[in-house]
Amino acid sequence: MKKIALCAVMALKVFLTPTFIHASSPSELTTVDYDTIIIGCGAAGLGAAHYFREQNPRLSLAVIDASDRTGIGGKCHSVLQEGRPYDLAAILVGSAYDRTYELVGKYKVHLNPVSDIMLAQQIFAPILKQYGIFHTTSAFIKYTYLAYRHGSKNRWNFTDITSDPVRVMSIRDLIDSYQLQPVEKMFSLYLSIFGYGTLDQLPAGLAFDYCSPTVFNTVLHSIPVLNRFSRPTLASIQEGFQGLFECIQGRLAEGTQGKSKVDFIFNTPIDQVAPEAGNVRVSAKDDTWLARRVIVSCPPDLLKLPHLTELERSLLGSLQPQFYGTTVFRTKRPIPCEFYPIWNFKGHESSGIFQKFSDQPIYTSYAYGKPEESADIVECLRGCVRKNFGEEIEILAQRQVRYYPRLSLEEMRRDGFRKLDQMQRDGIYMAGSVISFELVEAVLQSSKYLIMKHFSPPVR
Repeated sequence: MKKIALCAVMALKVFLTPTFIHASSPSELTTVDYDTIIIGCGAAGLGAAHYFREQNPRLSLAVIDASDRTGIGGKCHSVLQEGRPYDLAAILVGSAYDRTYELVGKYKVHLNPVSDIMLAQQIFAPILKQYGIFHTTSAFIKYTYLAYRHGSKNRWNFTDITSDPVRVMSIRDLIDSYQLQPVEKMFSLYLSIFGYGTLDQLPAGLAFDYCSPTVFNTVLHSIPVLNRFSRPTLASIQEGFQGLFECIQGRLAEGTQGKSKVDFIFNTPIDQVAPEAGNVRVSAKDDTWLARRVIVSCPPDLLKLPHLTELERSLLGSLQPQFYGTTVFRTKRPIPCEFYPIWNFKGHESSGIFQKFSDQPIYTSYAYGKPEESADIVECLRGCVRKNFGEEIEILAQRQVRYYPRLSLEEMRRDGFRKLDQMQRDGIYMAGSVISFELVEAVLQSSKYLIMKHFSPPVR
């Protein structure tokens, strides 16, 4: 009887005790269309989608792009000539492009190594002739030590650049302070090819993170026995860079190996991305979506981001876009080179000439200039090929694209990259060349860093 009475009392107590229901956050109460939306189907957007799906195989994900399917890859665009793809933006894969090699292996596209002979002749032979083997070797050993000590463990992430006074020095000051004159020409070529500016405008951290691994692999690959254990200095993607990103998009859209498929929405320019009650509202002209998080991989000036402060808008405004382009051309007789870098180019002059397939006399050239300046670029290219190889050219394709070079060195020293990183908030994140350097490898690295930092599932 005592047990029965005790049970009755406990039941009555539970019945009379008021129940408190803990309200969920607005984002938990609201039904979202997707967990995450990525805006932009270029290298940064598809890279972010790839790494997101690796970390979150079951969460819903959509990628929205303003163009149709021919825009997959963004600036990484290819054209077919005689049945083969030729790139009209990114052209070559460097030996230190770890993220690119990772995707090439996973999505099973093919690399064509580029001969090191012309590259070594153009880079190292003039240096040895000018400075001698002792001075050159001494400078490279000294630079190797500096790169080892001050290089970043997380390459292409410059948020901590001001924590190291050597990394934030200009490359010019680094050369002068440590007597590294023999490596100056190497820096000038590697960095100017990508339009990054002069050596007094760039941080030493960029040299450590970009030039160093490439140079070390170049030296290693030039040694007959050791080259078996190193990647080629340069290689091209047989299917083209756009072909690589089309493979990534196709695999993500299918949803394989236990991973949910990714929705791709094309022909949909986005007007605005804004926080809304703990979620993020993505608005287009004729449609709208609600997501928990959004990654903006397109240039931020193409849409409205009302959550940014005036200071943040000003910082983004300091990233003045420039233009670079590639020209695909043919010669009657083959040019004796696979990759021919050109020293001290300026203006609309070619920075290098590259042959992708050795059995076709079709070549690609890099140059800088706006679309309306394409005629000047072509004239400079004609003169360059005529002067160096004695050949006339036939233009097959040409394309100029807008790119963001970087923050200025002064802005970097004012913690500009850390300020950019602090914009990653309110469920809205940025990826791509805005927060890194305009290079496929750099934007892939920054996309992976973004996903690992903000989108990885919690460790249990």
